[in-house]
Amino acid sequence: ADRSHVAGRARAMRLSWLPIRMLLPLLLFGFSLITALIYYQVDSDRLVRNIESRAIHDQQEDMHRSVAHLEYALARHDMQAVRVELANLATEPGLDYALLLDADDRVMAATRLAWVGRGLSALRKEDGAGGLADLGGRLRGLIDRARSEMAGHVHLAEGRMGLWSHFPVLLAAAEGELRPARVGVLVAHFDLSRFKQMGRHQVEKDILRFLLVLLLASGLLWLISHQALTRRMNRIIAVARRFAGGDFDARVGLQSGDELGCIARAFDDMADRIQGETGELRTLRSAIEQMQEALLITDARGVIEYVNPAFERITGYAAADAIGSNPRIMKSGRHDAGFYRTFWRQIASGEGWSGHMVNRRRDGSLYTARIEVAPVVDEDGEIRHYIGLQEDVTEQQALEEKLQQAQKMESLGTLVGGIAHDFNNMLAGMLGNIHIAKRRAPNDPKLQTTLERVDALGYRAADMIKQLLAFARADPVELKAFDLSAFVGEAARLARVGVPESIRFDVEVADDGLMVIGDATQIQQMIMNLVNNARDALADTPDGRIVLRLDRFVPDEGFRKEFPQACNAYGCLSISDNGEGIEPDKAGKIFEPFFTTKPVGRGTGLGLAMVYGAMQRHEGLIRVESDQGEGTTFYLYFPLRQVEARYEGAGKSGACASGERLLLVDDEAAIRDTVAEVLSESGYRVDVAENGRQALEMFAADSEAYDVVVTDVVMPVMGGVEAARRMREIRADIPLVFVTGYDREHVLHEIQGMKRAEALSKPVHPLMLQEVLARML
Repeated sequence: ADRSHVAGRARAMRLSWLPIRMLLPLLLFGFSLITALIYYQVDSDRLVRNIESRAIHDQQEDMHRSVAHLEYALARHDMQAVRVELANLATEPGLDYALLLDADDRVMAATRLAWVGRGLSALRKEDGAGGLADLGGRLRGLIDRARSEMAGHVHLAEGRMGLWSHFPVLLAAAEGELRPARVGVLVAHFDLSRFKQMGRHQVEKDILRFLLVLLLASGLLWLISHQALTRRMNRIIAVARRFAGGDFDARVGLQSGDELGCIARAFDDMADRIQGETGELRTLRSAIEQMQEALLITDARGVIEYVNPAFERITGYAAADAIGSNPRIMKSGRHDAGFYRTFWRQIASGEGWSGHMVNRRRDGSLYTARIEVAPVVDEDGEIRHYIGLQEDVTEQQALEEKLQQAQKMESLGTLVGGIAHDFNNMLAGMLGNIHIAKRRAPNDPKLQTTLERVDALGYRAADMIKQLLAFARADPVELKAFDLSAFVGEAARLARVGVPESIRFDVEVADDGLMVIGDATQIQQMIMNLVNNARDALADTPDGRIVLRLDRFVPDEGFRKEFPQACNAYGCLSISDNGEGIEPDKAGKIFEPFFTTKPVGRGTGLGLAMVYGAMQRHEGLIRVESDQGEGTTFYLYFPLRQVEARYEGAGKSGACASGERLLLVDDEAAIRDTVAEVLSESGYRVDVAENGRQALEMFAADSEAYDVVVTDVVMPVMGGVEAARRMREIRADIPLVFVTGYDREHVLHEIQGMKRAEALSKPVHPLMLQEVLARML
C-alpha cells in the first residue's frame, strides 16, 4: 500500500511538472511586464509635467526679453530690428509661429512673411485635416486679455500639446506724446508634442531595456529548468513528425534508461517494422502515380477512394474533389440509361468490362476514353473494390478522322479531275459550235441573244469547274497577284452550291479593284469553310441569311490599338449569319485544331484552324464578332498591294489569219471538228490529228510546213507534252499552244522552260485562241 501511494504521488508530480515548469517563467515575465507598464505610466506623467513646467519658464523669459527688444526698436521706428527680433524668436525650439499686431490688429511682423500686413480676421492656418482654419478667431481672446490686463501670459493650450504666449507691446509714441499710448500684442505658439514624444521615447527605451533583461532572465530560468526533458522530448516529436510525413528512415536513437529512452527505442522498433512492410507498397504507388492512364479505385458501392495524378490531368477533377464522389460526376449524357445498367450489371457480377465511353471533364468538355474496369474480391469472394483504368483517346480518334477526311479529299480531287476533263471537253465542243452558230446567223437578233445567253452560261460552268479544280488541287502554296473583287465574285458562286435554297445567300462585292497577293486555292477553301460553318449555324434558324461582303477597309485608331501591326489598307472579306452565335466560353477556342462545336460526325475541328493558318501565310488579320442569339461575323483582312493583275479573260476581238498552216491535235472528234472549222473560217489552214503519235508523224514528214501546233495535253497513245518535246527536237522554233481540260497550273509546271509556248484551259473562247495564235505568229 505504501509503495502504491508513493508511485501515485510520483505520477502526480510528473503530471503536474509540465505546467509548473512553463508557469514559473511566465509568471516572472508577466509580473515584470505589469511593473514595467506601471513605471512607464508614472514616469511618463512626471516627465511630461517637467517638460511643460520648463517650457513655461523658458518662454516667459524669452518673451519678456523679446518684448523689451521690440519696444526699444519700435521707439526708434526701426522695423528692421523688429523683423530681426522676430527672426531670432523663430529659432527658438518648438516655435510654431509668432506675430506682432499693431493697435488696429494688423500684422506688423511675423515669422510667416505671408501674414505681414493682413488683418486679424484674414489670418488662416493649416489644420490637421489639410484645410485652413480661422486663426484670427482663436487669437482674439488672447489679444484682448493681454491689452486689458497689460500683462503677459504663458499657458498651455487645449490638449496640452501647445503653449500660448501673449504679451502687450508698447508701440512708438505719436508726435507730442511723452509716452506711447498705443498698445500692440506679441503672440507666439509653441509646439510641445515633439518634446513630449522625445521624452516618452526615452522612457520607452528604458522600459524596453528593462523588459529585455527580464526576458533573458526568464529564458535562462526556463532553459535551466527544462533542458534535459524538453530537448529529448522535442527530438522524439520531430522524428515522429518526419516519419509521419513519409521519411521512413527517421530514427530517434536515444539510449538512456529512463522513460523517454524506453519510448524512443519502442518507436525505433516500430519504424523498422513499418519500413520493411511498406517498401513494396511505395514502389507500387510510385508506379501508379507515374502511369499515363487514369486510375481510380472505388469501394463496392462505387464511391471513389483513390485517383492517380493522370486522373486529375485527364478529367480536371482534383483528388480532393473526386474522392468521396461517385464516377457519375463524369457522366456525359452521350450514353443512355441502358448502357450504364449493362455496365454495372456486368462488373457487379464479378466480370471485367472494357470498351469506349464518352466522359465529361470538370470544365464541361467531352472526351472519349478507352476504359477497363475490374472488381477486387476478398478471401470470401465478396467484391470489396473496383479498379478502373481509362485512357484519353480523343486526339487519336481526331487524327483518325483527319486521315479519313484527307482520304476523302484525295478521292474528291481524283473525282473532280476526271469529271473536269470530260466536262471541259464537252463544254469546249458546245461553246465552239455556239460560236460558229453566232457567226452563221449574224442577221437574227433573237437567235444572237439566245446564243449569247447560252454562251455566257457555258463559260460560267467552265469557271465553276476551274474553282473545283483549284479547291481539290494539293499543290504547294503559290502566292500571285490578282483582283480579289473579281475572284470573290466567282468563288461565291461555287460556295453557293453548298447552301440550301431555304437560306438566303447575299453577295456584296466592291466594284473597285482590290489587288492582293495570295493563293487562290487557299482563299477559295477559306470561303468554302466559313460559308459551310454559317450554313450549319443556321440549321435550326427560320429565315436564315448568309451575307458575303467585300469592301475596301482603312484601319482607324481603334483598329490599330487592337492590331498594332496593321498596314495602311485592306480588302475586308466578311461572312456573317444570323444564327445562334458562339457561346462566350468557347469563343477563345474556335481556332484551336480539333476544337468543334458541331455534333460528332459533323465536323473535324480543322476548318477554322486552316482559315487562321492561311491568314497568317497571307500576312492578313482575322477578327470574329458574335452575339448570343443574334449571329456571327468573321472578318478576313487581306493587305492591298500596288500591283497589276494578269489578265486571263477571253478576248473581245479576234485576229484574222493570212493562210498560216496549223496542226490541231485532240482525241475528241467534236472538239477537233469544231475548232478546225472556227480556225478555218478565220483564215488558217488546219490539219488535224487524233493523238500525239499521229501528230508527231505528220510533223516529222514536213516540219517546215507548219507555223504553229495546237495540242490537247491528255490523249491516248501519246500525250501532247511528250509529242511537243519530240517536235522541238525536230524543229526547235515551232510555236506550241497547249489546251487542257485539267488544271492549267499543272501544265505550266510541265512545260516550264519551253520558249514560245502557251497553256490554255478548256473551254477556250475562240476569240482568245485567235488572239494567242496571232501573238505567237
